[in-house]
Amino acid sequence: MKKHVLALLLLACAISSQAQGLDNEIQVLDDAKLKVIYRLTYIEDTNQIKHEDKEKMLLLIGNEVSWFQSYNHYRLNHLVRKHRQEGTLDVWRKSGEGMRYASKLLYSVYKNYLAGKIMITDVLSMTNQWCLYEEPILDFQWEIKEDTAEIMGFHVQKAVCDFGGRTWEAWFAEELPYNDGPYKFSGLPGLILSVADTKNHYRFELVSVEDPDPDTKIEFEEQEYMRTTKEAFMGALSNDIDNIVDEVMETITTNGSEDAMRRRIYEIIKSKNNPIERGL
Repeated sequence: MKKHVLALLLLACAISSQAQGLDNEIQVLDDAKLKVIYRLTYIEDTNQIKHEDKEKMLLLIGNEVSWFQSYNHYRLNHLVRKHRQEGTLDVWRKSGEGMRYASKLLYSVYKNYLAGKIMITDVLSMTNQWCLYEEPILDFQWEIKEDTAEIMGFHVQKAVCDFGGRTWEAWFAEELPYNDGPYKFSGLPGLILSVADTKNHYRFELVSVEDPDPDTKIEFEEQEYMRTTKEAFMGALSNDIDNIVDEVMETITTNGSEDAMRRRIYEIIKSKNNPIERGL
């Protein structure tokens, strides 16, 4: 029930956001030359340390730009665009088929190596406002270790760094000469196939690496983004969660009864206490 309620909310938010701008311009940033899928396993609530969420994540790497996001959200975007163009979006939404692509993670991370910057897009669920902020390509100060291993047939070596209030251990493959990895991670002499923080709250593990279809593009959809800073976005995100909680609890109080679904939503939102980057 808990996951089902949240999935419905997130799916409605994602499809609604995609449907708003029927004429949004799609900007092609690069041609994808490598497609990498990771499995992200993470703990969202430190009060329930044994409960883990899982999500497949997609990394598309081009010559100058890479694009990282939820694999389901990537597929949902393409389906929404297809049905929007065919004029069948409303029918498709009502069919419930989109539930198969529900995702908790709606952010995208673009690494533009030529420009030396990272661009992040994400949504504030309370207002359905998409936001965009930029920061320089991060200098992770990796310490490369002598430890070696094998991941899915690739020879990998260990590296360690501190980032976002956590200590991270990564395994990279020099035979895949891409200075990239999941989320914002980069800066090693080979593709990062696995990276996890030492408390094992966030763990990215390789599922597959392959050549993409020839027409696969790294795309950016133009829309009315609120352009902001990382610090301002994180503050707004925290306020957004508080506003949702306040609204839910006000409704419960007004009704004078224990609305089980609203209580469940309240519990879910309040459990989001363990972001991947802490101390912001």
